[in-house]
Amino acid sequence: LGCEVYMHATSPIRRFADLITQSQLKKLIKKEEPVFSTEDMMHWAEEVSFRQRKYNKAERNITQYWKLRYLQQHLGEIYVAKIRKRLPNNNTEIELLELACVVPAAGLGKNEEGELMLRIDEVGLDPPRIGVHIQTLST
Repeated sequence: LGCEVYMHATSPIRRFADLITQSQLKKLIKKEEPVFSTEDMMHWAEEVSFRQRKYNKAERNITQYWKLRYLQQHLGEIYVAKIRKRLPNNNTEIELLELACVVPAAGLGKNEEGELMLRIDEVGLDPPRIGVHIQTLST
């Protein structure tokens, strides 16, 4: 960029888009010919968006993997979960609130809703899933 000071606080993918935009802006401010054509800018915008979506998906998958590995090490522990939706395969999508972990769960009936206390009985990584048992005050 040729600037004396530059700080980055975003991912490398995002920084690339920032660099392109800043190069264009510098030329515009100096009333010079832009570095990239409109077509080039549209191409790079699409490319960066595509790569950012892939990066975000990979990041979510990695985060979920490590949350599930954590749960594997803590089988039998109790977590507060929120029912999110029923899935067509007799599973239920839940969110373990403490871990902000959304995952399909087996072991719930069709009438459960809202927040529940669940004991984690089993954890699968591929595909991601957990087996649970509802905890009540008496269990």
